[in-house]
Amino acid sequence: MKRNFLISFLLILIFTTGWEFHRNYPEKQKETSTTPFGRIDLLENAYRYIYRTMDKYHDAFYVYDDGDSGGNHFIPSGWIGDVEDIKFNSFCSENPQSGSYCIKINYSAKGSRKNYWAGIYWLYPENNWGYWKGYDLTGAKEISFWARGEKGGEKAEFKVGGVNRFPDHDPKKPWQDSFGPLSTGVLKLSKEWKEYRIKISGYSLKNTIGGFCWVTNTSQNPQGCTIYIDNIRYDLSRPEDLRFIKSYKTGSSEEDKYLRNVAFTYDNSLALLAFLSRMSKEDLRRAKIIADSFLFVQNNDRYFNDGRLRNAYQSGDLQEYQTGKARLPGWWEERDKKWYEDKGFVGSSTGNLAWAMIALISYYEASGDIKYLNSAERLGDWIERNCKDERGSGGFTGGYEGWEPNQEKFLWKSTEHNLDCYVAFERLYKITSNSRWKELSRHAKKFIDSMWNEKGNFFWTGTLEDGIKINKETIPLDTQTWAILALRDKKFASAVRWAEKNCYLESCPVCGAEGFDFNTDRDGVWFEGTAQMAVVYAFLGEKDNYNHAIEMIEREHKRDIRGGINSACHDNLTTGFDWKYFRRLHTGATVWYIFAKLGINPYWDLTKGSKLQ
Repeated sequence: MKRNFLISFLLILIFTTGWEFHRNYPEKQKETSTTPFGRIDLLENAYRYIYRTMDKYHDAFYVYDDGDSGGNHFIPSGWIGDVEDIKFNSFCSENPQSGSYCIKINYSAKGSRKNYWAGIYWLYPENNWGYWKGYDLTGAKEISFWARGEKGGEKAEFKVGGVNRFPDHDPKKPWQDSFGPLSTGVLKLSKEWKEYRIKISGYSLKNTIGGFCWVTNTSQNPQGCTIYIDNIRYDLSRPEDLRFIKSYKTGSSEEDKYLRNVAFTYDNSLALLAFLSRMSKEDLRRAKIIADSFLFVQNNDRYFNDGRLRNAYQSGDLQEYQTGKARLPGWWEERDKKWYEDKGFVGSSTGNLAWAMIALISYYEASGDIKYLNSAERLGDWIERNCKDERGSGGFTGGYEGWEPNQEKFLWKSTEHNLDCYVAFERLYKITSNSRWKELSRHAKKFIDSMWNEKGNFFWTGTLEDGIKINKETIPLDTQTWAILALRDKKFASAVRWAEKNCYLESCPVCGAEGFDFNTDRDGVWFEGTAQMAVVYAFLGEKDNYNHAIEMIEREHKRDIRGGINSACHDNLTTGFDWKYFRRLHTGATVWYIFAKLGINPYWDLTKGSKLQ
């Protein structure tokens, strides 16, 4: 999900009238900051945050990481024994060992089916008692997990493997676990979290169906029990597997559930560009993983084969193990016992696809491998076929949302989307000399020019559904910042002065933070947009303004050793559209901060850097 959404300093002064932004800024803040853990390099720490987020679900193979986590692999679908005696909650927020949630299991010991024991197997696929193949976990040496009891003294046994094996083998079922069951034996739990391990080295793990099992009985817990389990994982790393980077570090609020396993195409396009901006050996390795992931999802959609991308994919494993198709994000609604998807996330927005084109073009330029250029051209073909518009001033419509096969087409047009298309098509033309791409670039530019408000010195957000009437309800900050970075035309340089006058907050009314809002209501600081302003200042050579914009961001984050940048300074930051921003660490905001620190215009030459350097 993308939030839709060169001139020398002397030229800027010529085109500036009236209101003047701060001129007496402090000198540029040093690249290190003091934390409780010592001094850290803030730019390096931002890269490390992206690294850690990218590797979160590939440093280990998770049975359970968190509720709806993209890293989860097995489903707690194998209920056995007195199943009515079990109440199960994988979204328990009562003191989780890590993350936002843990697993809570209540066992009543009523003996509802006269078995006087009960348990749950975490199976893959769901309800798989030997009907289908499981995971190949060859290379893992142990499985670890954390457990505790509500009161202390609760007893339970934990196992791995053993599905459809002796003494319960059913020869009519074609598959079985290739090992196990292996057990902890009966454990007596304490009230505090404790880590437990089961050694699995020396066993064949080529077919793992029963990834984890909990079991207890009435003799062990005659009054019943409540136990908690968390962070169940095999020590199997997969550093070269295809994957996208999760977009937000989420919490346990109602809003968080929709974003918990989401990796937006826009954010990952930016991350690829950030890796190419620095181009260390490790950066290039990671850039290739993301570039190859774009190729994979383009060629392995669950329905379409026309070259499009979706707005988002699921974090964790990119490929669904059974079908081989790209995984899409979603969430589980316990009240309905159903899995849901967001109609926007599974859609295809024009601007998001154009950002992916820009990232793939840049990776082609770095690698020389034609398949990445071909992928970008396929995306360009799709945009032309499905979104090119002749109404009014032309340009490209917003794309599609909803589910296959009958997605809904957006008829409105976005200035930001067309800025992205302008750059993507222009860069394709410069590489291929194909005049078709030049014509499409001009088609986008014609629409962009029509959105310029000469009197107000800003860009309108776009049109309404008729494709002609201007949408005047909301004027976003990033329409201005992106226009300056994409167009590099002195005619539009005064848009930065408009942004300073209409989007800048000296002090947020909620938390006191300083920075730029997404829109003109100035109800809080949008750090992604503040970083974009820093990139604009670097691009224009405005050193004082650049230093101050960087300082605004670092002041709010310099003591946070995690290295990421929050999307907003507080929750429920309004945008004027049908979404809000929250105070959550955000891949996109972090990458724009990286661009700002490097002085990089991500639309164009990633190696040129800032005029300030």
